[in-house]
Amino acid sequence: MRAVQVNDLARNCKKICDEAFAGNPVIVARPKKENVVLISESDYLNLIKAQEEAQRAYILHELEKAESEGDAPEAEWFNREVAIKMVKGRL
Repeated sequence: MRAVQVNDLARNCKKICDEAFAGNPVIVARPKKENVVLISESDYLNLIKAQEEAQRAYILHELEKAESEGDAPEAEWFNREVAIKMVKGRL
C-alpha cells in the first residue's frame, strides 16, 4: 500500500485508480490527517461482506451465550431485529 498526496491523485487519477483496481489500496493523504483509502469496488464489497458476517457471528455468539445462561428469549415473535437490539443493549 502506498500513499499519495491529493495533488498527485488529481494529476495521475487513471494510473492510481488502475493501481487500486488491481488490488493495491492507495492512501490519499489529506490536510489535518483526514486521509482516505482508495480501493476497488470488489475489495470494498468483500470488506462489507466480511463485516456483516462478523456481526452475524457475534450476534449468534451472544444469543448462544444468553441461552446457556438461561437468559434467551422464548417468544415465537423473536426475530433478527429483536436479536440485534438485544445484543446492542449488552455491548
